[in-house]
Amino acid sequence: MGFLKNFQARKTPTPQMEQVNAAGWVQNPQADRRNRAPEKVIDQRTIDKGLALIESPVIGLPCFPFLLYEVQKEFSRALRHRRNLSIVVFDLQLKHQDRNGDVRLVPLPESAALEALYRIKAQKRSFDFLGHYETDLFSLLLPDADPNGTARLVARMIESLFATPLPYDIDRNKLHFAFGIAGCPDDGTSVGRLLGAAEYALAEALQRGVPLVKYHDITNQRQSCRQAV
Repeated sequence: MGFLKNFQARKTPTPQMEQVNAAGWVQNPQADRRNRAPEKVIDQRTIDKGLALIESPVIGLPCFPFLLYEVQKEFSRALRHRRNLSIVVFDLQLKHQDRNGDVRLVPLPESAALEALYRIKAQKRSFDFLGHYETDLFSLLLPDADPNGTARLVARMIESLFATPLPYDIDRNKLHFAFGIAGCPDDGTSVGRLLGAAEYALAEALQRGVPLVKYHDITNQRQSCRQAV
């Protein structure tokens, strides 16, 4: 009952409150509903111009510096909230055979690269971040995903790449690809260590000639070898 009396007392206007209301400093709620602030007009062209500064002109993916910004942001968020974070660094190139029969790696034709990245984007979640990694590589940033779940997602992406041949009749035999996966916090306690782990996993996949490698599996194999010795 004491609380109710105090509440009713606060509802009773004091002389000071009456002076404030008379000065017009406190508006009538009914008037606020009638005189709402005008809606802010968003110019989509302004957004498009901003995106053009961070996206590559040909492929249309965010550039490497913007990817690093996203990695730093998501890494801090993962540590602060104790959530998982995975990053994938991958390579997509064309196996080109010259007249002498020697095979060398060359960039994919533009239409083939666009189609391959479109298939990869179709498999990822809406909030996963796909962008360029350094000069010739690509990267996928996956918040709230551990390396095991990311490996399953990458496997589906690889299947989608070969559901049908890419433009220029590029199939599994002509496409050079490899994926390296690392996760926070197990594979890196800093952004640099996490990226280094993903790069190392990619290099391991390229060396072994396998589609994907998780950095966690490399460290586990090393520990097993040490225990066996």
